[in-house]
Amino acid sequence: MLMTIPDPPEIDPLVPRLMSASELRQNLERVFDWLHMVEAAPDDEAPPHRLVQEVRDTANMLLSERRERHSDESAPRGG
Repeated sequence: MLMTIPDPPEIDPLVPRLMSASELRQNLERVFDWLHMVEAAPDDEAPPHRLVQEVRDTANMLLSERRERHSDESAPRGG
């Protein structure tokens, strides 16, 4: 059975800082869903390794933004 893998989600590298928390979460889910689909695909149907790595880099960028926001929220306020 041939599996059709869609194009990966497009996310501008500058946009994560401008995304709401909800948008950030939704885009992470889209990226992870695509990566899961690719990793489940047979080797002969998988996209090029370079493209997969670019999407993984995007996931890391989104995760980094979420971590940064979370650490900002958990920092003590006031002085």
